[in-house]
Amino acid sequence: MMIINKTAIASALGLALGAGVAQADPVVSWDLQDCDNDGLQSDFNFNSSPPGDGPNVFGSAGETGCTNAADADTCDAVAFDAGPIDTDVFTTGFNFGGTGVFAPNVTDGAGGGTMLADITGGVLTFTALDFGGIFGGVQFVLPPDDINSVDTGTPTDLGNGDWCVVVEYVGTIDEPSSPFNGFPAYWRLEGVMSAGAVGPATTLTASVLPSSRSVEVGTPATAFATIINSGTADATGCGIAPTTVVDAAFQYQTTDESNNLIGTVDTPADIPAGGQQNYVFGFTPNSAFDPTNVEFEFDCTDTDPASVVAGLNTLLLSASAAPVADIVALAATLNNDGYVDIPGDTGTGVFAVAAVNVGSTDTITASSVLSDTGLPVTVSLCETDAAGACVAAPTPTVTTSIANGATPSFAAFVTGSAAVADDPAANRIAIQFEDSGAVVRGGTSVAVRTVTTPQ
Repeated sequence: MMIINKTAIASALGLALGAGVAQADPVVSWDLQDCDNDGLQSDFNFNSSPPGDGPNVFGSAGETGCTNAADADTCDAVAFDAGPIDTDVFTTGFNFGGTGVFAPNVTDGAGGGTMLADITGGVLTFTALDFGGIFGGVQFVLPPDDINSVDTGTPTDLGNGDWCVVVEYVGTIDEPSSPFNGFPAYWRLEGVMSAGAVGPATTLTASVLPSSRSVEVGTPATAFATIINSGTADATGCGIAPTTVVDAAFQYQTTDESNNLIGTVDTPADIPAGGQQNYVFGFTPNSAFDPTNVEFEFDCTDTDPASVVAGLNTLLLSASAAPVADIVALAATLNNDGYVDIPGDTGTGVFAVAAVNVGSTDTITASSVLSDTGLPVTVSLCETDAAGACVAAPTPTVTTSIANGATPSFAAFVTGSAAVADDPAANRIAIQFEDSGAVVRGGTSVAVRTVTTPQ
């Protein structure tokens, strides 16, 4: 398999992966216990953070006699998105301020209390935390004063969708009939959260660079791909297969971090949880065909395939009977994150494009293409010199002769007319290169979004 010059490509492989979105797994239940075996568990205190081993500890795997338990023995976990619990989750609770037993619960006393949360990329986020309890026959609701200030710590992945979580927050008691009305209640809640469905916890994202190749019939067109496993379980047998039919022979092979060939041709690889695998792949055309956006299945034996995102993990491929220009282009953003950021609704952001013509000399026109014609931005381009300065005033298109082996560079200026949502898969700007016959011979893309103007 022929390998194109890959120095710049290898350094930029990770940029396009910003479009991958970590899986959001809703929390199903929370079994309060000492899940990290440090001797500390759920605890309560007035006026200061509880230690986890004070007089008000509650919740343990060994509690029995709970009336809500399915087996009437070991206490059930707190259910999420299920409304209030009518009976005590815990058998005894703790002595609330020395005046009687407080039985922790999830309730608001009116039928609307609940707990809602999800774990995304190992980060816990609550959208409802109506934790409270029963004291003196009265149901107290003691949610956080500010749910956005809840300290969720760093959840520990226990595997199989379970997480050990320690949460701390303060909620002011709002119960006028209680002598504790207005007191700050400090909570430490620790236990095993179950999130999402039990099963393989793997989530794949993939990228392809460059995003376009144009070659002569019989000449291999190669590109690089990366598959990332952002899940909590290893992914096995991960490979690449084109799903778009073109008249060309296909093969792939794994590479190391420097994109040197390893393994054997057309052999899948395992990807550990949180890891990635690089590949090189190639098409050898048997006949000429027009530019075709080839989609791929990036998949493992125990996962769902990565989502297809045009321009991010697809390849615009064409084959010609005679030599043609073949512009390999890479985009670079200011923060090296694959985003061009527009400061404010009407500000201007910028990104750079580096290109090399690995095909025949031709007159090439560079222009912008929006992923959505309604995207509220305008783009102007200029060719740049070695210092990155425009050699002429920016215009909607730039036409220039690019010889074989030449490495021109360009700057793209993106001006907004309204806010652009942060949706990297949907809101993208492509820079494409057309030859003298108006055939696309190269391209690259970035995500675009509006950011708050610094004050």
